[in-house]
Amino acid sequence: MRLSTPVAALAGAAALCLAVAGAASAAPFAGPVSLVGSLDLPDQRSGPKVFAVDGIVVGAGPELTGADEVENPSGWCGDLLVDIDPDAQTITVSADQAVCDFYTVDLDVLTTEIATVTVVSDALGDDRDPATTTDTVLDAVVDGTGVHLSWTRAAGVGAFYTAGSTVLSYTLVPAPVVTPPVVTPVVTAPVVAAPVVAAPVAPAAPARVVVAAPTFAG
Repeated sequence: MRLSTPVAALAGAAALCLAVAGAASAAPFAGPVSLVGSLDLPDQRSGPKVFAVDGIVVGAGPELTGADEVENPSGWCGDLLVDIDPDAQTITVSADQAVCDFYTVDLDVLTTEIATVTVVSDALGDDRDPATTTDTVLDAVVDGTGVHLSWTRAAGVGAFYTAGSTVLSYTLVPAPVVTPPVVTPVVTAPVVAAPVVAAPVAPAAPARVVVAAPTFAG
């Protein structure tokens, strides 16, 4: 999914997005999440200021802060704060303590569990010119590796300050449905004993009667 949305165009949709976020069922992340953020003025000096955390459990409080800086070859000021709220199912991005001006801000939320994101409000960048209503353009991409957010200055805007915050709602990839195996009962046929048939008994032969021949005296 890709969203290229000027800040001014998001205001009217904020209430609807909040309603959608509230309707989603809250669910915790099953596994750890990694975050990488950067602040930069491209083509100036030596590269971005980078913040990163690896394999953290999403819970109460921010997941990324200014204390998670890993490199800053150009010596830029500024920092980032990222809070993932598993109950509200939102991602909030803002400056931590130091607000500075940049041309780009990038954030990768690395997880395979987020399915979609919706921009609720986008006011991270401000060029502090009251006449400019659209200061940044937010590009949001969700792919198989996570959520990739990129803020760039809008046309006609110089460097913008990280003076506000951006809120996105998210949905999680549905958990796989585990279907229990079908167990087919084995029916054993009853064993029927063959009837015992007695062999017929032949009747006994009648006893032979011997009759003595009569004797006649002479």
